[in-house]
Amino acid sequence: MSEIIRRIDFTPKIRKEEFPNIVIADVNETTPLVVQLLEEGDMPVIGVIGNSRKIIARISKSAYNIDKLMRTHSDITLNQEVSNRVRIRSVREYLEVMRWT
Repeated sequence: MSEIIRRIDFTPKIRKEEFPNIVIADVNETTPLVVQLLEEGDMPVIGVIGNSRKIIARISKSAYNIDKLMRTHSDITLNQEVSNRVRIRSVREYLEVMRWT
């Protein structure tokens, strides 16, 4: 687990949560590798390690990015607002949810 923290380059800054965002609750050893392959954009990807939540990347809203994340992570949540959180189980579900934003 300590290897993951070194590779992602966490910072101690506290920020107000930006929406929409993607939360990966099961950060693992593949996370740094997958994040490097994603298309850059303005949607934050938040990784959860223990009790800490850190922005690990900013990606485009492309379904390509979600597909890549879903191949290595099983617990992905799309937060559109504070009160609107959707667990993403497929790329199709992601596209349906994003169509309304």
